[in-house]
Amino acid sequence: MTVRTAVTFARDRNLEREAVIEERAVLRDALQRSLGEARIEDVKAEVERRVQAEEFITAQQASATPGRAFTTAAMIELERETIHMMRSGQERYRELVAEETRRGIAEDYRHLSDSQRTAVEQLLTSRDRVTALEGTAGTGKTTTLAAIRDAAEREGYEVQGLAPTSRAAHKLYDAGIEASTLQRHLAQSDDEPRSESRRLFVLDESSLASTKQMHTFLQRLGTEDRVLLVGDVRQHEAVDAGRPYQQLQEAGIATARLDEIVRQQNPGLKGVVEHLSRGEVDRAVEALDRQSLIHEIPRREDRLQAIAQEYVRDPNGTLVVSPDNRSRRDINEVIHRSMQREGHVDREEHRVRVLVPRQEITGTDRQWAERYEPGDMVRYSKGSKALGLNAGNYARIEAVDAKENRVTVSADDGRGVTYDPRRLQGVTVYREAERAFAHGDRVQFTAPDRSRDVANRDLGTIEHIDPNGRLQVRLDSGRSVTFEPQERRHLDYGYAVTSHSSQGQTTDRVLVHVETDRASEKLVNRRLAYVAVSRGRYDAQLYTDDKEKLRRVLDRDVSHSSALARDGGQSKAAHSAARDGGPAVSAAQTVAVAHS
Repeated sequence: MTVRTAVTFARDRNLEREAVIEERAVLRDALQRSLGEARIEDVKAEVERRVQAEEFITAQQASATPGRAFTTAAMIELERETIHMMRSGQERYRELVAEETRRGIAEDYRHLSDSQRTAVEQLLTSRDRVTALEGTAGTGKTTTLAAIRDAAEREGYEVQGLAPTSRAAHKLYDAGIEASTLQRHLAQSDDEPRSESRRLFVLDESSLASTKQMHTFLQRLGTEDRVLLVGDVRQHEAVDAGRPYQQLQEAGIATARLDEIVRQQNPGLKGVVEHLSRGEVDRAVEALDRQSLIHEIPRREDRLQAIAQEYVRDPNGTLVVSPDNRSRRDINEVIHRSMQREGHVDREEHRVRVLVPRQEITGTDRQWAERYEPGDMVRYSKGSKALGLNAGNYARIEAVDAKENRVTVSADDGRGVTYDPRRLQGVTVYREAERAFAHGDRVQFTAPDRSRDVANRDLGTIEHIDPNGRLQVRLDSGRSVTFEPQERRHLDYGYAVTSHSSQGQTTDRVLVHVETDRASEKLVNRRLAYVAVSRGRYDAQLYTDDKEKLRRVLDRDVSHSSALARDGGQSKAAHSAARDGGPAVSAAQTVAVAHS
């Protein structure tokens, strides 16, 4: 393992999830990847060599963060090109639909609010290739999209829905839009025949799309295709690097806005959500406190029990939101037991081996044998003919040889297969765990199941378990699905979900868990507060260990970095972007880049 290879690994690993990366993270991961063979001085020298060669571009570091930060010319170019593709299509097309069609839509959709009608009119008269619909949580974006879809279809467009998650894609069906995930759309071969119809793509939950995804999506558009990006810049961002939806708004994309909240039926709660939508966290917390909706319970066990008791008091239409997977699992277990004690769930349990994603593993990590552990389960989305592993197969990690970068797995047919993980793409890594399910339990699916038309994070209730353990689940949509536990191992309790999983859901009341003494700023911040509290129509209650700290941790403004915004005009790529009419995130930054 050379120092150069170790630093390349560290670069790729960190740039997968951030457009601007910290030098200390690069040093840490390079040393770990070298398995002790590299000295810190050699790693630092290699990093400095790349800085001088502009392979690493020094970026403005976040305030109060020690050390340097880097981006790359490739990341800057991705952002520049994404903005250029949006700008080059402005005022270049005819209005999306003709005036006669718009009059018909206005007549047929009289039930729209003033804000919705204004947004529909703005988008239907747009002459831009790419536009945006920015809507505060609970403003009726789905209702608005139904009118836009109807108008576009009357005009002869083929309307296609996309979303970064399968659950969000399924939600587009509520607007009458056929949809699939953005990932699946991008994975389709360029050689596949294009539709001859004019297409309007509706990309929902656009804040969850990464820079690479957005760039590839726009790059593959046909000459007559139009795009509507739908989202909310204050909600959660992509797991991977970049914030293209917000960046495109800052760069001047034509945006229709919905700001009239219709979800919250409780005036007090509606006021809280309005504060959160404007980033006024202090005022939102004060309003919740005045309404006695914040419960301070220092001891963790007591706090989880209090959440469970409140859930059991009225289970129907109640959702628990917790920031991280560990607390989510703990809350689910406590509620499961409480539901059994109160008779809402059968006491007779069926123990099932389920698969829990190792979400800390990046795509770069999956090419490194040491990141796997014996006992891990892997799923191959592409497979390998040479190794005899088919797409969709599962295998168990039996041994890891970090020095030679090789893993040994036991395949479905019992064969032992040894390979270098760099040879296989599209691998998902899981740990096995046990869950005790019973009739009446709330469950969530943790991976999509296309054969049963089930989306990742779909929720349901177990309505029957036969003596052999076969499960029948009634989805919240009303459909029932039946399966053997061993053929559908992507299942978990569904009483509590993470904030990311809750985005796009609506429930009567929400119970939010915020543990300030374990609060990572990447998980507990303004986005969590806004997304979690805005799920509830009638009620939202917060459970915390420290009411005073709660204000501080929820007021943290944590967002992905933009390579262009943080480059500060130091690189040739940034200078070229400004010269070529590329992105300018703000007037001040435009001046800084142009005069670098």
